[in-house]
Amino acid sequence: MQRIPVITSQPVSSNICAPSTGATFSVIATGVTSYQWQVNDGSGWVNVSNGGVYSGATTANLVISNAVTTAYDGYLYRVQLSSTGYRCSPVNSDAATLRVFTGAPATPGAITGNVTVCPSIIAVYSITPVAQAISYNWTVPAGWSIISAASSSTVTVLTAASGSGNVRVTAPNTCGTSPA
Repeated sequence: MQRIPVITSQPVSSNICAPSTGATFSVIATGVTSYQWQVNDGSGWVNVSNGGVYSGATTANLVISNAVTTAYDGYLYRVQLSSTGYRCSPVNSDAATLRVFTGAPATPGAITGNVTVCPSIIAVYSITPVAQAISYNWTVPAGWSIISAASSSTVTVLTAASGSGNVRVTAPNTCGTSPA
């Protein structure tokens, strides 16, 4: 009887702050008799071997040590699952991305958008994307509401009926958050 590998939990992308943290990619599957993790550094998929920054290359959990450097930033990882007697083996998991940061992002540049706004209108503000940012945190004056894209480099807001203030943005990653 053939046992078909069935993945119930895919590997999840990971953001780490080198050199203080490592990462673990995991898969949960049934009907599996062997695992083989693979890495794609942009040159195609190759099998991972234990040693260097890797351990668990033939298990459900690939561990990447805290010795990883930014050279690994953007690498993709997946696992091949095999089952004895299943003629369509191996089955590949989805790919997960490793992002490696060494510090908080730089301060975002100038915010573009209306300097003077009328009450109760929709306004759009944006910045040039910040290197190594994984999202953005916008703050708006009291009474204003963020109505879309609160974590992107562009935000849409609804201004208040009255009042004034400053629009600010910070850029976080796993190592920290930029100044506003």
